[in-house]
Amino acid sequence: MTLTELLDAVKTRNNLTSNYALARFLDTRETTVWRWTSGRNLPDEETCARLAFLAGLDEDYVIASMAAERAREPSSKERWTRIAARLNPDGLYIMSTCIRGLLDRLTPGRTSPAGSHLLVTT
Repeated sequence: MTLTELLDAVKTRNNLTSNYALARFLDTRETTVWRWTSGRNLPDEETCARLAFLAGLDEDYVIASMAAERAREPSSKERWTRIAARLNPDGLYIMSTCIRGLLDRLTPGRTSPAGSHLLVTT
């Protein structure tokens, strides 16, 4: 997830139509939002957590995604991108759905109950 996608998610979820409206909603200056959207600055971790909450997203996923965007070294960017991918709730759902499908194919007579999900822990 990029910062632009995050800000768009906050605007969509909260029916905000402009960056000006977003700035007012966040109780921050419009120039701050402009700096975020132009790539001049990135919000700090606390602000990222708040934005995640306002967008209805997992804050750990958002913070890791922003760390990937903030990273200067390609290896750090790649590392944070991998971490964000592991934390992405949609990715876990897709992965568990694929695993269930594979188990159903490989185990004769086995079918996953409707609505069941694998619990993925680390």
